[in-house]
Amino acid sequence: EKEKIFAQRYSQTYTHAKSILTDDLWTKTLQSPDESQDINKILTGLGHHLSLYYALPHKDYGLDRKKKIDLDNDRRAFCQAYSYVSKTLLITAIPELFAREGLPLPIQLANTKEGTSLLPSWLIEERKFAHMNEQEAAYNFTRELVFLRPERLFRRAAPAPTDLFNSLYAAFAVLSPDKPPKFPAGREAAIEKLVAHIKEYVSTAVLESLKPVAARVLQREFEPEITRWIHSNHRTSLRAATLIGCDIRRVVAWVLSEPDNITGMVAKDRIKEVLRFVISAEYAELRAQLGLTIS
Repeated sequence: EKEKIFAQRYSQTYTHAKSILTDDLWTKTLQSPDESQDINKILTGLGHHLSLYYALPHKDYGLDRKKKIDLDNDRRAFCQAYSYVSKTLLITAIPELFAREGLPLPIQLANTKEGTSLLPSWLIEERKFAHMNEQEAAYNFTRELVFLRPERLFRRAAPAPTDLFNSLYAAFAVLSPDKPPKFPAGREAAIEKLVAHIKEYVSTAVLESLKPVAARVLQREFEPEITRWIHSNHRTSLRAATLIGCDIRRVVAWVLSEPDNITGMVAKDRIKEVLRFVISAEYAELRAQLGLTIS
Protein backbone atom coordinates (compact mmCIF):
# COMPACT_ATOMS: atom_id res chain seq x y z
CA GLU A 1 0.00 0.00 0.00
CA LYS A 2 2.86 2.38 0.84
CA GLU A 3 4.41 1.67 -2.54
CA LYS A 4 1.13 2.51 -4.32
CA ILE A 5 0.80 5.80 -2.45
CA PHE A 6 4.41 6.68 -3.26
CA ALA A 7 3.93 5.83 -6.94
CA GLN A 8 0.78 7.94 -7.16
CA ARG A 9 2.44 10.93 -5.52
CA TYR A 10 5.63 10.60 -7.55
CA SER A 11 3.77 10.31 -10.85
CA GLN A 12 1.98 13.59 -10.11
CA THR A 13 5.24 15.47 -9.58
CA TYR A 14 7.51 16.61 -12.39
CA THR A 15 11.08 16.06 -11.23
CA HIS A 16 13.63 18.55 -12.54
CA ALA A 17 17.23 17.62 -13.29
CA LYS A 18 19.70 18.90 -10.71
CA SER A 19 22.59 18.95 -13.19
CA ILE A 20 23.06 19.69 -16.88
CA LEU A 21 23.96 17.45 -19.79
CA THR A 22 27.64 18.12 -20.35
CA ASP A 23 29.26 17.73 -23.76
CA ASP A 24 30.80 14.49 -22.51
CA LEU A 25 27.42 13.06 -21.48
CA TRP A 26 25.93 14.10 -24.81
CA THR A 27 28.64 12.41 -26.84
CA LYS A 28 29.23 9.25 -24.84
CA THR A 29 25.87 8.50 -23.27
CA LEU A 30 22.82 10.35 -24.63
CA GLN A 31 23.14 10.56 -28.39
CA SER A 32 22.19 7.52 -30.43
CA PRO A 33 25.17 5.17 -30.93
CA ASP A 34 24.15 5.06 -34.60
CA GLU A 35 25.06 8.71 -35.13
CA SER A 36 28.16 9.19 -37.27
CA GLN A 37 30.78 10.83 -35.08
CA ASP A 38 32.60 12.01 -38.19
CA ILE A 39 29.53 13.74 -39.64
CA ASN A 40 28.95 15.30 -36.23
CA LYS A 41 32.51 16.66 -36.16
CA ILE A 42 32.23 18.11 -39.67
CA LEU A 43 28.92 19.81 -38.91
CA THR A 44 30.16 21.07 -35.55
CA GLY A 45 32.85 22.90 -37.48
CA LEU A 46 30.79 24.01 -40.47
CA GLY A 47 27.15 23.92 -39.38
CA HIS A 48 26.97 27.51 -38.17
CA HIS A 49 28.36 28.89 -41.43
CA LEU A 50 26.17 26.63 -43.55
CA SER A 51 23.11 27.64 -41.55
CA LEU A 52 23.97 31.29 -42.10
CA TYR A 53 24.20 30.68 -45.85
CA TYR A 54 20.51 29.73 -45.90
CA ALA A 55 19.33 32.09 -43.14
CA LEU A 56 16.76 34.80 -43.86
CA PRO A 57 15.79 38.03 -42.07
CA HIS A 58 12.95 37.76 -39.57
CA LYS A 59 10.62 39.70 -41.86
CA ASP A 60 10.91 36.99 -44.51
CA TYR A 61 9.25 34.64 -42.01
CA GLY A 62 6.67 37.28 -41.15
CA LEU A 63 8.25 37.80 -37.72
CA ASP A 64 8.53 41.00 -35.70
CA ARG A 65 11.09 40.65 -32.89
CA LYS A 66 9.10 43.12 -30.81
CA LYS A 67 6.30 40.53 -30.71
CA LYS A 68 8.38 37.63 -29.41
CA ILE A 69 7.17 35.79 -26.31
CA ASP A 70 8.68 37.47 -23.24
CA LEU A 71 10.42 34.53 -21.57
CA ASP A 72 11.77 36.68 -18.73
CA ASN A 73 8.34 37.75 -17.50
CA ASP A 74 5.87 35.20 -18.91
CA ARG A 75 5.07 32.75 -16.10
CA ARG A 76 3.06 30.27 -18.15
CA ALA A 77 4.12 26.64 -17.70
CA PHE A 78 5.47 26.24 -21.22
CA CYS A 79 7.75 29.28 -20.83
CA GLN A 80 9.21 27.82 -17.65
CA ALA A 81 9.61 24.47 -19.42
CA TYR A 82 11.45 26.12 -22.32
CA SER A 83 13.95 27.80 -20.01
CA TYR A 84 14.45 24.60 -17.99
CA VAL A 85 15.02 22.38 -21.04
CA SER A 86 17.38 24.87 -22.71
CA LYS A 87 19.52 25.01 -19.58
CA THR A 88 19.50 21.25 -18.97
CA LEU A 89 20.39 20.38 -22.58
CA LEU A 90 23.26 22.90 -22.51
CA ILE A 91 21.83 25.04 -25.30
CA THR A 92 23.99 28.15 -25.07
CA ALA A 93 22.29 30.31 -27.71
CA ILE A 94 18.61 30.09 -26.76
CA PRO A 95 16.34 31.07 -29.68
CA GLU A 96 13.50 33.52 -29.29
CA LEU A 97 9.93 32.15 -29.30
CA PHE A 98 7.21 33.39 -31.63
CA ALA A 99 3.56 32.34 -31.79
CA ARG A 100 2.45 30.88 -35.12
CA GLU A 101 -0.71 28.90 -35.78
CA GLY A 102 -1.16 26.11 -38.32
CA LEU A 103 2.25 24.45 -37.94
CA PRO A 104 2.69 20.76 -38.87
CA LEU A 105 4.34 20.24 -35.46
CA PRO A 106 3.88 22.15 -32.19
CA ILE A 107 7.35 23.68 -32.65
CA GLN A 108 9.36 24.50 -35.77
CA LEU A 109 12.71 26.20 -36.41
CA ALA A 110 12.87 29.43 -38.38
CA ASN A 111 16.43 29.88 -39.65
CA THR A 112 16.60 33.62 -39.03
CA LYS A 113 19.44 36.12 -38.96
CA GLU A 114 19.96 39.68 -37.77
CA GLY A 115 22.28 41.41 -40.21
CA THR A 116 25.19 39.01 -40.64
CA SER A 117 24.58 37.23 -37.32
CA LEU A 118 22.78 33.89 -37.13
CA LEU A 119 19.84 34.18 -34.74
CA PRO A 120 17.53 31.13 -35.03
CA SER A 121 13.94 31.43 -33.85
CA TRP A 122 11.30 28.94 -32.77
CA LEU A 123 7.76 29.12 -34.07
CA ILE A 124 5.31 27.48 -31.67
CA GLU A 125 1.62 26.64 -31.64
CA GLU A 126 0.94 28.90 -28.66
CA ARG A 127 -2.60 27.62 -28.09
CA LYS A 128 -1.39 24.01 -27.94
CA PHE A 129 1.43 24.83 -25.53
CA ALA A 130 -0.88 26.94 -23.36
CA HIS A 131 -2.91 23.79 -22.62
CA MET A 132 0.15 21.71 -21.69
CA ASN A 133 1.54 21.30 -18.20
CA GLU A 134 5.26 21.90 -17.72
CA GLN A 135 6.15 18.23 -18.15
CA GLU A 136 4.42 17.81 -21.51
CA ALA A 137 5.80 21.12 -22.76
CA ALA A 138 9.30 20.05 -21.69
CA TYR A 139 8.94 16.81 -23.67
CA ASN A 140 7.88 18.68 -26.81
CA PHE A 141 10.61 21.30 -26.51
CA THR A 142 13.26 18.64 -25.96
CA ARG A 143 12.24 16.83 -29.15
CA GLU A 144 13.39 19.88 -31.12
CA LEU A 145 15.91 21.64 -28.89
CA VAL A 146 18.38 18.79 -29.45
CA PHE A 147 18.76 20.28 -32.93
CA LEU A 148 20.22 23.46 -31.44
CA ARG A 149 23.35 21.55 -30.51
CA PRO A 150 26.20 22.61 -32.88
CA GLU A 151 26.47 19.18 -34.53
CA ARG A 152 22.74 19.08 -35.36
CA LEU A 153 21.83 22.71 -36.03
CA PHE A 154 22.17 22.42 -39.80
CA ARG A 155 19.91 19.37 -39.78
CA ARG A 156 17.03 21.76 -39.10
CA ALA A 157 18.46 24.89 -40.74
CA ALA A 158 18.85 23.27 -44.18
CA PRO A 159 15.70 24.13 -46.17
CA ALA A 160 15.44 20.62 -47.65
CA PRO A 161 17.33 17.29 -47.61
CA THR A 162 18.88 18.15 -50.98
CA ASP A 163 20.40 21.29 -49.43
CA LEU A 164 21.87 19.20 -46.63
CA PHE A 165 23.46 16.79 -49.10
CA ASN A 166 24.66 19.63 -51.36
CA SER A 167 26.31 21.31 -48.38
CA LEU A 168 28.13 18.15 -47.37
CA TYR A 169 29.30 17.58 -50.95
CA ALA A 170 30.68 21.13 -50.85
CA ALA A 171 32.32 20.48 -47.50
CA PHE A 172 34.05 17.34 -48.78
CA ALA A 173 35.20 19.20 -51.90
CA VAL A 174 36.85 21.85 -49.72
CA LEU A 175 38.26 19.39 -47.18
CA SER A 176 39.55 16.93 -49.79
CA PRO A 177 40.64 19.11 -52.74
CA ASP A 178 42.88 16.42 -54.22
CA LYS A 179 40.17 13.75 -54.22
CA PRO A 180 36.82 15.55 -54.15
CA PRO A 181 33.60 13.57 -54.56
CA LYS A 182 31.83 13.72 -57.90
CA PHE A 183 28.92 16.14 -57.67
CA PRO A 184 25.43 14.87 -58.57
CA ALA A 185 24.34 15.84 -62.07
CA GLY A 186 22.33 19.04 -62.23
CA ARG A 187 23.42 20.23 -58.78
CA GLU A 188 26.95 21.35 -59.63
CA ALA A 189 26.20 25.09 -59.66
CA ALA A 190 24.47 25.04 -56.28
CA ILE A 191 27.30 23.04 -54.74
CA GLU A 192 29.99 25.33 -56.19
CA LYS A 193 28.30 28.33 -54.53
CA LEU A 194 28.47 26.50 -51.22
CA VAL A 195 32.13 25.67 -51.84
CA ALA A 196 32.86 29.38 -52.29
CA HIS A 197 30.91 30.24 -49.12
CA ILE A 198 32.84 27.71 -47.02
CA LYS A 199 36.20 28.92 -48.33
CA GLU A 200 35.29 32.53 -47.60
CA TYR A 201 33.84 32.22 -44.12
CA VAL A 202 35.38 29.18 -42.42
CA SER A 203 38.82 29.68 -40.91
CA THR A 204 41.82 27.81 -42.27
CA ALA A 205 42.47 26.31 -38.84
CA VAL A 206 39.00 24.74 -38.69
CA LEU A 207 39.27 23.40 -42.23
CA GLU A 208 42.69 21.87 -41.55
CA SER A 209 41.42 20.18 -38.40
CA LEU A 210 38.56 18.58 -40.34
CA LYS A 211 40.56 17.25 -43.28
CA PRO A 212 41.46 13.92 -41.59
CA VAL A 213 37.80 13.48 -40.62
CA ALA A 214 36.62 14.07 -44.18
CA ALA A 215 39.24 11.66 -45.49
CA ARG A 216 37.80 8.90 -43.28
CA VAL A 217 34.26 9.57 -44.46
CA LEU A 218 35.26 9.60 -48.13
CA GLN A 219 36.79 6.15 -47.76
CA ARG A 220 33.27 4.92 -47.07
CA GLU A 221 29.99 5.31 -48.95
CA PHE A 222 29.15 8.66 -47.47
CA GLU A 223 25.64 9.23 -48.86
CA PRO A 224 24.23 6.20 -47.00
CA GLU A 225 26.18 7.36 -43.95
CA ILE A 226 24.51 10.76 -44.12
CA THR A 227 21.11 9.10 -44.47
CA ARG A 228 21.81 6.95 -41.40
CA TRP A 229 22.95 10.05 -39.54
CA ILE A 230 19.65 11.78 -40.35
CA HIS A 231 17.63 8.83 -39.04
CA SER A 232 19.78 8.53 -35.92
CA ASN A 233 19.14 12.20 -35.14
CA HIS A 234 15.49 11.26 -34.63
CA ARG A 235 16.55 8.54 -32.21
CA THR A 236 18.72 10.98 -30.27
CA SER A 237 15.77 13.35 -30.07
CA LEU A 238 13.57 10.57 -28.66
CA ARG A 239 16.22 9.55 -26.12
CA ALA A 240 16.59 13.11 -24.87
CA ALA A 241 12.83 13.68 -24.67
CA THR A 242 12.36 10.39 -22.81
CA LEU A 243 15.01 11.41 -20.29
CA ILE A 244 13.60 14.90 -19.74
CA GLY A 245 9.98 13.69 -19.80
CA CYS A 246 10.74 11.41 -16.81
CA ASP A 247 7.40 9.55 -16.75
CA ILE A 248 7.57 6.58 -19.15
CA ARG A 249 3.80 6.09 -19.26
CA ARG A 250 3.25 9.70 -20.30
CA VAL A 251 6.20 9.68 -22.71
CA VAL A 252 4.75 6.66 -24.54
CA ALA A 253 1.40 8.46 -24.88
CA TRP A 254 3.08 11.59 -26.27
CA VAL A 255 5.20 9.54 -28.67
CA LEU A 256 2.12 7.75 -29.99
CA SER A 257 0.34 11.07 -30.54
CA GLU A 258 3.05 12.30 -32.94
CA PRO A 259 2.30 12.12 -36.69
CA ASP A 260 4.29 9.43 -38.49
CA ASN A 261 4.85 11.38 -41.69
CA ILE A 262 6.65 14.26 -39.97
CA THR A 263 8.75 12.78 -37.19
CA GLY A 264 10.73 10.52 -39.52
CA MET A 265 9.88 7.26 -37.72
CA VAL A 266 6.64 5.31 -37.55
CA ALA A 267 4.98 4.92 -34.15
CA LYS A 268 6.08 1.33 -33.48
CA ASP A 269 9.72 2.21 -34.19
CA ARG A 270 9.54 5.28 -31.97
CA ILE A 271 8.15 3.18 -29.13
CA LYS A 272 10.84 0.52 -29.66
CA GLU A 273 13.51 3.20 -29.39
CA VAL A 274 12.02 4.56 -26.18
CA LEU A 275 11.79 1.09 -24.60
CA ARG A 276 15.30 0.12 -25.67
CA PHE A 277 16.60 3.31 -24.12
CA VAL A 278 14.80 3.07 -20.76
CA ILE A 279 16.18 -0.43 -20.09
CA SER A 280 19.71 0.57 -21.08
CA ALA A 281 22.68 1.26 -18.83
CA GLU A 282 22.98 4.67 -20.50
CA TYR A 283 19.53 5.70 -19.30
CA ALA A 284 20.31 4.68 -15.73
CA GLU A 285 23.63 6.52 -15.84
CA LEU A 286 22.05 9.68 -17.23
CA ARG A 287 19.33 9.70 -14.59
CA ALA A 288 21.97 9.34 -11.90
CA GLN A 289 24.19 12.05 -13.38
CA LEU A 290 21.29 14.49 -13.70
CA GLY A 291 19.90 13.74 -10.24
CA LEU A 292 16.67 12.21 -11.55
CA THR A 293 16.85 8.94 -9.61
CA ILE A 294 14.34 8.16 -6.87
CA SER A 295 15.99 8.03 -3.47
